[in-house]
Amino acid sequence: MRRPSWRLGAAVIALASLGAAAPGAEEEVRGSATGRFASRGISFEVADAYAFPADATLGEERVLAVAISNSGFNEEFISRYRDRRSLLDNYFRDDQTALVYFEFTPDGVYRGLSYYLESGNGCGYCSGGVTSTVRRTGGRLVGRLSSEDAESERSFSIDLDVPVAGEEFGRAQGAGGGDPGAAYLAFHQAVVAGDAAGLRASVGQNLRETLANAEQAGQGAEYLAWLKGEHAATVLVTEGYVDGDRALLILAGERGSGKVAGEAILVRERDAWKVDDEMFELVLE
Repeated sequence: MRRPSWRLGAAVIALASLGAAAPGAEEEVRGSATGRFASRGISFEVADAYAFPADATLGEERVLAVAISNSGFNEEFISRYRDRRSLLDNYFRDDQTALVYFEFTPDGVYRGLSYYLESGNGCGYCSGGVTSTVRRTGGRLVGRLSSEDAESERSFSIDLDVPVAGEEFGRAQGAGGGDPGAAYLAFHQAVVAGDAAGLRASVGQNLRETLANAEQAGQGAEYLAWLKGEHAATVLVTEGYVDGDRALLILAGERGSGKVAGEAILVRERDAWKVDDEMFELVLE
């Protein structure tokens, strides 16, 4: 499901404009994919690809994952997060936006694919029946993937020439997250307490505008309740990274009867750290 209109502001703006080129960025080298993917009566033209290091679907190895879609990827925004697959699964894919993952070894040898298009149409992990010429070349995955699998009713022919995103998030802050971590905990306290003034003081411009719009529509209390439901009841900052005026925090906490893992993006405004976005996901035990 795509993030609702109340979802933390920066992510809405970035993910709603996927594929749009920034002014003056015509010469920038972007990841790309072309081709067609079909599975059990559903097919789509491939518009773009995003490649990133990830944990393997099966096993404990690290792999290179390539996400393809009928929509574009905002590579710069997605790469701010450490768990890119969680971000894409929860806030990119929806009823109109397909998402298929291919996995490769670190040098670009094909391993398998996974996807979910609708109930009964997907694959948790499939490894056979694919011809691949893809290899890692100069920091990119380049080549063709193709398959004609009559048994699974799946077929595709996809050309990739996509850069592999890095995993450099900035200067490590350690447990607690340093100054950004302290700012995030102030945000957490405001969310849990339903404190509109505290929330307004702890978030960046996009979220201040979201809160103001909700209040002007007479929905301020409803927005605060929704935000609390999306948030964690308890939270710890286990690590933080600072890169200029942006910070990434790694979070662990609890919501309801389960544990959650999360990440938060903060921005520096007038020498103060403000929350720009966050995401949480249930931890399966």
